[in-house]
Amino acid sequence: MAIRDGYGYITVVTDLSPWDLDTGTPLAIIHGLSITEWKTIKDMQITVINNAGTAMYDFVAGDGSGVAGRITVSSSLFDITRTTGQVFDAAGFNAATATFIYRYLTD
Repeated sequence: MAIRDGYGYITVVTDLSPWDLDTGTPLAIIHGLSITEWKTIKDMQITVINNAGTAMYDFVAGDGSGVAGRITVSSSLFDITRTTGQVFDAAGFNAATATFIYRYLTD
């Protein structure tokens, strides 16, 4: 889903569920943005809810004990990688609910 605001920004919401964060397999998501649009990305965020639905986490911050994941963007895709040995390295995240949100300025 993409939503345009009154300032020229588009917010894109993508469901990544179910996501097996326990295996550590990186995700590559093709964004389809133009050569100039991808450089205007202002926000990237992933919210994760554990399998039991009892707790919500920021993908990068995790539980606050260290960097739990990384989101990088290139001219063609988002590379989403979790950090080994952090909060998502557990069976309680092998079918997690996750939502990826990013915002960019249109051409």
